[in-house]
Amino acid sequence: SGLSREQVEAMVAAHPNPERGRHFVDWATGPIDQTVVDDARGKLRKVIERISKPLRENAWLAGDSYSLAEVAYAPFIERMERLKFQDLWSDLPAVQDWMERIKARPAFAKAMPPPEFLMEGLA
Repeated sequence: SGLSREQVEAMVAAHPNPERGRHFVDWATGPIDQTVVDDARGKLRKVIERISKPLRENAWLAGDSYSLAEVAYAPFIERMERLKFQDLWSDLPAVQDWMERIKARPAFAKAMPPPEFLMEGLA
């Protein structure tokens, strides 16, 4: 980022959860901790398995109609794909189909950030 170390430290000091703020600096500036990544991927897989259950019987999370549930999950889908985590749902066809239908909606494309805002290496 374009922030100085002092600016980052000031932001961390102002964070409502100082421990989380300190962890953010460590995560953002230190080496990747594969154990943390693996743990997070395991938690994400559980969320994806949970959302797969209603999608096996319904077109959308809350039933037959697109709902606020899909709106809430849209950023999650975009982020997981940018992180190249598609393997977390590659064996769940109902989730794959659901994600593709969300991404096909015109509002999804309008809400996505422009390519220049994507993190390097994750586009």
